[in-house]
Amino acid sequence: MSSGSRSRTSCRRGRSTRPPVLDAKPMVEGIVCRYRCGIAWRDVPAVFGPWQTIWTWHRRLVGDGTWDQVLECLLGRRTRPG
Repeated sequence: MSSGSRSRTSCRRGRSTRPPVLDAKPMVEGIVCRYRCGIAWRDVPAVFGPWQTIWTWHRRLVGDGTWDQVLECLLGRRTRPG
């Protein structure tokens, strides 16, 4: 390996890979927790993940209409007789 190629790889800054994909379940549970408890995003328990990530997931889900579909599904199951 030449010294030129070595210096290029040693000058890398930041992450070399993307952050890991997070599981949707704790994100959705964090959003539900926030609504049920009536708390600020910053007060969502850390067990669900970083509040900033939960807020970002919520913003994206609301923005593309997915959150409304999730709520319809959950409420539909709850209100069905039997």
